[in-house]
Amino acid sequence: MFQPAKPTPEEKEAQRQNTTKHFTTFFIYVSIIRIDNLDFWKE
Repeated sequence: MFQPAKPTPEEKEAQRQNTTKHFTTFFIYVSIIRIDNLDFWKE
């Protein structure tokens, strides 16, 4: 049986920062779409 190596604290932190970065990018993307839609509906 192959035991996967436990992630080191550094790897865990890198993973966490990566996830946060993706979430922030997604949140900004959604916000931009929302603003665009509001402008669209005003016309």
